[in-house]
Amino acid sequence: MAGESIGWKSEFHLHNGTALVKLANVTSITPPSPEIEEVETTDLDATNRYRTFIPGMRDPGTVEVVMNYVGGSATDTLVRAFAASLDTRSCKVVYSDDDGTPLRQITFSAFATGLSEPEITTDGLKTYTLTLRVSGAITEAVAA
Repeated sequence: MAGESIGWKSEFHLHNGTALVKLANVTSITPPSPEIEEVETTDLDATNRYRTFIPGMRDPGTVEVVMNYVGGSATDTLVRAFAASLDTRSCKVVYSDDDGTPLRQITFSAFATGLSEPEITTDGLKTYTLTLRVSGAITEAVAA
């Protein structure tokens, strides 16, 4: 089938206080999956005992960025400072096409809710995960 692609050349960017910076050594990105909460409106006269609902507030979701751990690198320094800061910063995910060409991007604000310590084994790369909570709307655009 035409159009399918792997994540090759996709990117995650995090604001460093001056500009959005592409994180190095990213191996996977789990983008936000917004959901709409439901608010129950059932009353005691509900027809045939069916519960009723209306849409509530939008929840923009969370993001996970898995990276190969390179201690002391620019990416490591940035994500560690961000995780410790409690700041909300701009972020960007760039989706690439099957040939690696940037296709579309989403931008959003988020704060770090966690940064895992690298797993240490004798037979695998050390990796760690930055977990983010999106705050506010997500904007989608053609990749710049």
